[in-house]
Amino acid sequence: MDYEIVFFGELQAGVDPNIARARLTKLFNASAEQIEMMFSHRRVVIKNKLDAAQATQYQQVLTKAGMKVLVDPPL
Repeated sequence: MDYEIVFFGELQAGVDPNIARARLTKLFNASAEQIEMMFSHRRVVIKNKLDAAQATQYQQVLTKAGMKVLVDPPL
């Protein structure tokens, strides 16, 4: 089964949005404009075609960076 990592623009409680954006810019090697588009509060697929182990790893890394992400379908 393939899994996706999905982001709706929400951060973990207590995470400073500016710090989170800086972390994500570095993590994704992306421009500030690209990161801002991720915070549109629309469904953004961060990564797809993952197996369960890969999906879990991505979820852990992105959660640590301050993002609230979902694995779809749920593990």
